[in-house]
Amino acid sequence: MASLDLANRPKPEPGPAHAFFAQSYDVRPGQLDAFEAWFSTEGRQRFLSAQGLVRIESFVDISRPSAAVTSLFAFRDEAALRNFLGDPATADLWNRVDSFIGPHGHYVSDRPLVYRAPSLSAE
Repeated sequence: MASLDLANRPKPEPGPAHAFFAQSYDVRPGQLDAFEAWFSTEGRQRFLSAQGLVRIESFVDISRPSAAVTSLFAFRDEAALRNFLGDPATADLWNRVDSFIGPHGHYVSDRPLVYRAPSLSAE
């Protein structure tokens, strides 16, 4: 698990999550509607049933030519994250996600990978 140095960066707001998993990807052509439907009817509930998963947030960055969607998974602690990633029961869940998205990488950290910086934001 990467330990990020936040020197010269605004600190993230405190919260219940202390371990993070991210993946950036593109949705396969013609699969967006099916992916959104699956996530809203089945995927969300299956993910959130994992012990220690605090939240899932997905962001779209249209300034990127590829891997424009990033999904962030926030966990209570490193043990919850490791249990989730190592659980054979989640293999089917990840296979289903992979059927909708293209090639992608994963990143794991002890700090949020993307977060709002209130000190540099305005309402």
